[in-house]
Amino acid sequence: MEMRVLPAGVALRALGPSFGAEVVGLDLRRPAAAPVAAWLRDALQRHQFLCVRGEVIDEEHEPEVSACFGPLETFPEQRKTRARDPLQRRQRRARGRHDGARQPPPRGA
Repeated sequence: MEMRVLPAGVALRALGPSFGAEVVGLDLRRPAAAPVAAWLRDALQRHQFLCVRGEVIDEEHEPEVSACFGPLETFPEQRKTRARDPLQRRQRRARGRHDGARQPPPRGA
């Protein structure tokens, strides 16, 4: 498959003849420079799907990475689906729930 390289060392490898591409050499924890962000937007438009293997995006960096692809939208029901308090989010994760669904209080509470 063809691989296109950006001067910053980031490369794009097509995954198939008509759909999808793999981004190679991109560290999503670092802020993307304007040319890299523009290159990513163009790659997404061209391939409709981008895969960045081995990268983990935490909650703190997710908005920054997402902004590379365009303006972020506000979810109007956010207050109903996520805890506002970071401690509540950690407690929900500790209980194994990530979908925002209500859970009964722990027994004995």
